[in-house]
Amino acid sequence: ISFYNSSSAVCGGYAGGIYKTNDTGYNWTKLCNGFFSSFNDICTFDSSSFYTIVYEANEIIFLYTDNGGEVWQTKNYPSPTNVSGLDFFDEKYGMITGDNSIFFTLDGCNTWHQGTTPPNSYFSNVNIVNTNKAFLSGGQGTLLTSSDGGNTWFLINSNTTGNLERIIFKDFLNGLIIANSGPSIITMDGGDNWNPINYSFGWLNDGAFYGNNSIALAGSDGKIYISDDGGQTWVEKTVASSGTYVSSISFKDSLNGIAVGETGLLLYTTDGGDSWNQQFSPTLTDFSDIEYSENNCGIIIGKDGVI
Repeated sequence: ISFYNSSSAVCGGYAGGIYKTNDTGYNWTKLCNGFFSSFNDICTFDSSSFYTIVYEANEIIFLYTDNGGEVWQTKNYPSPTNVSGLDFFDEKYGMITGDNSIFFTLDGCNTWHQGTTPPNSYFSNVNIVNTNKAFLSGGQGTLLTSSDGGNTWFLINSNTTGNLERIIFKDFLNGLIIANSGPSIITMDGGDNWNPINYSFGWLNDGAFYGNNSIALAGSDGKIYISDDGGQTWVEKTVASSGTYVSSISFKDSLNGIAVGETGLLLYTTDGGDSWNQQFSPTLTDFSDIEYSENNCGIIIGKDGVI
């Protein structure tokens, strides 16, 4: 145990994590260290602040850091039986989805409100475009939108029957939704209309906009797919051995990007995705997500509590 002023201390122990007190020991807050289960999703909105979800011993734990990951704190969260996606517009306004429910907070997770959605739907991911507009994806082409900050949701036509997963927006007009067992879809008018991408990708995991009109998709079987014309044509890149999945991809600018995947796969490009080089990874753990910002700050999450 170590006190760093008259009332604040940090203590740590084997497999018990790290705990912090600010009231001379009456109350303790558990920090991130000591988790051994899998992180599910991550959201960042500046170089210091991140939200993430971890599953630990059949318990869902919601974590936040405002100093680039050096110290993590638990946050209050609603209680769906499964948390499949989260997104935050800033430190105060964010959403969490799981199973057939969507919740939003306006005060940094102190209080949560449940949005009104159609019954009997499974939701997999959520994306906040601005303080009013958001999208919610689900199985069998289910796509919903909200224009009142997440309070009410309405079904819209996705033009696909695939299971809609990740939602990625470059700006308030250009968006992409990754689909499995069906074509992924793209919009260029803020989500009023969605059109299928006519290319046989196989299984996809993630995508990213970068540069003026470029898109990169992370796929299975060691593949990354690149388009330099807004999704009209695609080039297939083999970046890892056959059977290896690329789970997530992120670009900081038009040239520099990072992709991560199975068994510690860590790749980078400096030429806009034309070539990919494998980087040394400190672990063989499966990576699940990466966020990479313009000021060179990056964070990767994966199985077994890896950050």
